[in-house]
Amino acid sequence: FATIFVLAFWFFGVAAFAGPIMTFVILPIERMVRLLSMLMMDPLGYQSNLRFKNFLLEEDQIVKKSQWTREVLKGMETSFLMSTILRIGSLMKVGFGSAGVEIIRNNLQKGGSANTLILNSQGSTVSCIFLFCDIRQFTDATECLQEEVFVFTNRIAAVVHSICHSYGGSANKNVGDAFLVSWLLEDESSG
Repeated sequence: FATIFVLAFWFFGVAAFAGPIMTFVILPIERMVRLLSMLMMDPLGYQSNLRFKNFLLEEDQIVKKSQWTREVLKGMETSFLMSTILRIGSLMKVGFGSAGVEIIRNNLQKGGSANTLILNSQGSTVSCIFLFCDIRQFTDATECLQEEVFVFTNRIAAVVHSICHSYGGSANKNVGDAFLVSWLLEDESSG
């Protein structure tokens, strides 16, 4: 009789913990792995991908199916890890630019089956046009604007970036008042 009681107690204990473990640990880790694979396949455009949009909608479905509120789920460490992965993706876009992200993507895909990052592979040569521009009399503007200089610089950056993107270019670097933008030239052999 005692063995049956212990087995029943153990079974109900496992059943009681299985739901929260799935919700708080296993599902978030599976989602992080899927997010990392999306990031690996398309570091620059994963957020506009239909798979990523479905990924975001899935979070709402998890909240609806769960007995936990959105605030409770957002407070979990796995949620912080997920937002960190998203930030890393955004930083990759900004820090490496389109050319650097392509190199990282190719290296991740080459080493994907072995779960390694290949850092010593041969690079490639691309033809592109670079434009370097800066804000005239920026020093004078900083003295006049003081703490508003960031708002001023960010507004100018938004204009430069939007014009660059509208003509098929990529904004590579911003350093203070200077902007470096580039346009990839078509390869004559491919087109």
